[in-house]
Amino acid sequence: MIKGLQTQIEAIQNQSAEDCKQLWEQLETIAKTPINAAQMQTKPQPSFTNIANSQSGPLGPVVPPTWANTLFCTIDMSRVGEEDKAKAQIANVRQMIEKEMQGKEGMGTWRCAAVIKDPKNDNQVKIICRQEEIQCVKEAAQKLNVPGWRVL
Repeated sequence: MIKGLQTQIEAIQNQSAEDCKQLWEQLETIAKTPINAAQMQTKPQPSFTNIANSQSGPLGPVVPPTWANTLFCTIDMSRVGEEDKAKAQIANVRQMIEKEMQGKEGMGTWRCAAVIKDPKNDNQVKIICRQEEIQCVKEAAQKLNVPGWRVL
């Protein structure tokens, strides 16, 4: 049995030596083959700046967001009584609107884009949202039971 295994080992060693010799011959052939100049010229990779500055088509001017083209729901709180002033704070307004909106089907993770005081009128709060949500936000604000609260 040992002689049989020794014979197999010798056969495998001979085969490995033969394979190694063939690989070396192939490597030498590849190393000696001249490289065509056309194969060496590769197209340079574009940089991030080139890609970012390239335009795929006419895009038109980019309009930065302004108060004129920002959608929002305005809530007038000038008539809110002293006992309800705590409910009329910006943080509470945001929480109440978000809670009401999240109660609607498909809006479980909805958040206000922003809630800000009107710079011209301290008694008004603006709830900024997407165009498709503006009507739902107005309805949610009207449902909240805060005496003196008006949705404009």
